[in-house]
Amino acid sequence: MFPQIQAQFSSQQFSDPESLARLELLWQHAEHLEVRGARGLQLHWVRIAATEVGPTARVLLVPGRIEAVHKYAEVLLDLTQAGYEVWAPDHRGQGLSARECDNRHIGYVADFTEYAYDLQQLIALMESDSALPTVAL
Repeated sequence: MFPQIQAQFSSQQFSDPESLARLELLWQHAEHLEVRGARGLQLHWVRIAATEVGPTARVLLVPGRIEAVHKYAEVLLDLTQAGYEVWAPDHRGQGLSARECDNRHIGYVADFTEYAYDLQQLIALMESDSALPTVAL
């Protein structure tokens, strides 16, 4: 039911211009979208279609607490090459999502349950989009 994933890069390719161009092309095809999270905070997320014919499954890639989506570019490429459609948020206070305080270098969150609410908003959006089988990573 789920496509097999094969790594697209070796450790030597991370500085190779051709490999870097493939990653840049991935970002050019990404949809950068926004959704309202808890207390109306604007949240950034990306949606990247599978590079082949059409997606056979979907991955919700949830970065860690102090990580932004762009950190996972190689993983996103692997997933899309395998036939997955990928959805990935920048948590509140991270990446391109809004902050709860004026200092952009602080990833402060007033209440941890707001992360869960934010993720529920994105999952609801995913479910309304299509009925693809979905796995979270």
